[in-house]
Order: sequence, then structure tokens, then C-alpha cells
Amino acid sequence: MILWNKLIDSFADKKETESRFETLLKEFHELKKESEQRWKELKEESDRKWEESERKWMQLKEESERKWQELKEGSDRRWEESQRQWRELKQESDQRWETLLKEIHRVDKRIDRTIGALGARWGENSEKAFR
Repeated sequence: MILWNKLIDSFADKKETESRFETLLKEFHELKKESEQRWKELKEESDRKWEESERKWMQLKEESERKWQELKEGSDRRWEESQRQWRELKQESDQRWETLLKEIHRVDKRIDRTIGALGARWGENSEKAFR
């Protein structure tokens, strides 16, 4: 019994031990609740940041697609404009060649007539000389 009395002074009784366990269980339960709440907050924050990043990414994607389309359309317009200018220059060049060819044919006919007239006169003069 002497040992028992000495041990009782050193160790807690059943009621006190149960009270300590209940206190620890309550603390663990509170820690679990806090931990779950913190995880929930972290998840919500992570989801919010993810959605924000995704939204920014979509904005950047849309903006780059818009800029690409603008560049493409500008390039297409410049290409069409250069093709139009090239067709106009070709048409102008073709008209100049046509005008030049007509002038050459006109001069050619005039030279033919002039030579023909000279030949006719020469022929008349030679006939007179033979007579």
C-alpha cells in the first residue's frame, strides 16, 4: 500500500486522465476543423488563381489571334493592291505596245506607198526613156 500511495501522488487518476484525453480529443478535433478550413481556403484560392490565369491566357490567345488576323488581312490587302498595280502597269504597257505597233504599221504603209509611188514614177520615166 505504501507503494500505491506513492504512485497515486505521481500519476493522475482515471477521471483526470479521461479529462485530459477529452481535452486532447477536443484540441485534435479543433485542429482538424481548422486544417480542413485552411485546405478549403487554399483550394478556393488556388481555383480562383487558376481561373484568373486561364482567363488571362484566353485574353492573350484572343488578342494574338486578332493581331494575327489583322496582319493577315493587311498582308492580303497589300498583296491585292500590288496585284492591282501590277495589272494596271501591264495594261498600260500593253496599250503602249499596241499604240507603238499601230504607229509602226502606219509608218510601214506610208513607206510602202512612198516606195510604190517612187517606183511608179521611175517606171514612167524609164518608159519615156525607152520610147
